Amino acid sequence: MVATRSFLRSSCTHRAVRSLAFLAVVAIGTCLTFDASLAQDGDTPTPEIHSLDLSEAIEVVEIQLEVLVTDRRGRVVDGLSSEDFDVRIGGGEAEVLAVDRVGGPTADSPRRSSRRTVSRSARSGDGGLALAVFVDQLHISPASSWRVLSQVVEFLKDELRTGDRVMVATYDGSTKVKLPFTDDLRHVKESLVEIGQIQSRRLAVDEEVRTMQQIQELQEMNFQGNRGQPCVNLEPVAIGYATAAHRQTLAAISSLEYFVDSLAGLPGRKAVLHVSDGLPLIPGRGPYEYIIELCGGLEGAARGVENRFDYGTDVYDHTDINKMRLDMMRYDTTEQWYQLAARANRNNVTFYPLQASGLRDSSFGGVTTQTRGASSVVDLGRGLNQQDSLVLLATETGGRAILHQNRVGDALGRMSGELRDYYLLSVRGQGGRAGDVRKVSVEVDRPGVEVRHRRSLRIQSRHQQVADRVLTTTLHVATDNSMGLSAEFAGQEQTSGDRRSVRLKLQIPLSSLTLLPAAPDQPSQGRFTVFLAAADLEGRTTPVRTSTVPVTVRPGDETLETYTFEVEMEMRDGQHVVGFGVLDEIGGETSYLRQVVGG
Repeated sequence: MVATRSFLRSSCTHRAVRSLAFLAVVAIGTCLTFDASLAQDGDTPTPEIHSLDLSEAIEVVEIQLEVLVTDRRGRVVDGLSSEDFDVRIGGGEAEVLAVDRVGGPTADSPRRSSRRTVSRSARSGDGGLALAVFVDQLHISPASSWRVLSQVVEFLKDELRTGDRVMVATYDGSTKVKLPFTDDLRHVKESLVEIGQIQSRRLAVDEEVRTMQQIQELQEMNFQGNRGQPCVNLEPVAIGYATAAHRQTLAAISSLEYFVDSLAGLPGRKAVLHVSDGLPLIPGRGPYEYIIELCGGLEGAARGVENRFDYGTDVYDHTDINKMRLDMMRYDTTEQWYQLAARANRNNVTFYPLQASGLRDSSFGGVTTQTRGASSVVDLGRGLNQQDSLVLLATETGGRAILHQNRVGDALGRMSGELRDYYLLSVRGQGGRAGDVRKVSVEVDRPGVEVRHRRSLRIQSRHQQVADRVLTTTLHVATDNSMGLSAEFAGQEQTSGDRRSVRLKLQIPLSSLTLLPAAPDQPSQGRFTVFLAAADLEGRTTPVRTSTVPVTVRPGDETLETYTFEVEMEMRDGQHVVGFGVLDEIGGETSYLRQVVGG
């Protein structure tokens, strides 16, 4: 991570607003945080750089909700109307404004039953499918990666249609966009083949097996030393592994949250094919349960040795299996996975996790007369622990987890069908405070049907929605520049080593801003917020930060045309993308623009 200082300033053409200045700390391609003090300029209000506001209360939310309704044979039920759906948000009844059948036998002429018309831009069927192939290289073996990704390539060759787009991203401690959204299958294939050839670091699963082997060897040493307490000094090994695995899992979840936020501004329905060997719902569960088993804590499993307590020794010099059961739950990440799912739901993203390991061997180690490898009970728990997070994520977002399959072509085909043939509901329900999660339930008044849909919703403030769109603009070239923003490269100079100072100017037409009328001989007032993010060539992005800028147009300045927001930053050599977003705080209009810097 390279932290550099930058200087941002904003000024309005001629005399509309005095110039403003403030400091920032920028690390292009890693993180972006704004800091330091604000320069004063007479009585001019100073814009503040800050994180997103999470306190805004949203009274009503209006969402597009995809619902898959199938019969006992797995076929989509046709002919449903708004009267057939009962939708609840946060326990309260939600109004179904429109029902649109997307795909299926009515793909060319959708049958719609509604109290109002759903705009064409809101329909998830428009614009084709946006599929992101996301490979978690920290939680996948090279063999699994090569075998599964080659099948994904074959699936895409058969299933891609006109208007579909695919992107490729990886996670190896940070998320990298290997290939932005494209309809060129040749580039997709090249990207996936390249990922499949990379020797994965495979930290998580290998480390868990090594930890359990270490526990086994430690107990063997206790036996060989003729100690009366063969279970001593085992718990610290499990604690050390669980702590590290918990940190890695939270980092992976956080990276996925940021990734789904970056997809928010893309139109239509988005799906993430998440490829891994599995991620633990309770990091450290395997070593913990192995110790519990070895020390006689699992009834009906390999009973292990008698656990003798000696409380006169160090607190960690014995194993209290009841305490270990409680301590293990400290590492439970269930809530974080639910939060990720709610975030994905708000951004209209469906997860299809694919466990690349497929069918697996049921044993990690051998057996001796004095100690033994994990029993089938412990090993089954380990396997389920790697899958539970995938099933949770798929179920909560309306997708399906692909598990226990060496050949995944049929499962991917079902995924494609489900993403193309479904009901799209326009729903209005009670909101809440930004950041709150509301449960979503859908029931269909038809006997013998299965209903799948997004099960939660994260309430977003207006600023959060714009910030997500800025990430989309920065990474995926999805812009909506209704306000007529323009940006220009205003020069650069080399500073030191591989760093250079780059200056950009963002120009905002004053005619696109809502200005409150003033009394005679008094200035008109307005306010807008600028959102800013940057990305490098590998798709690593900075967090989004904002600056709210007051606009004052005094009598006689009515001929002014633009407001110029100028940004100067230091960055490494090479190409970067700077994404801008502008929110008119009074009129509510938004606009987005990206600027490529360097080459």
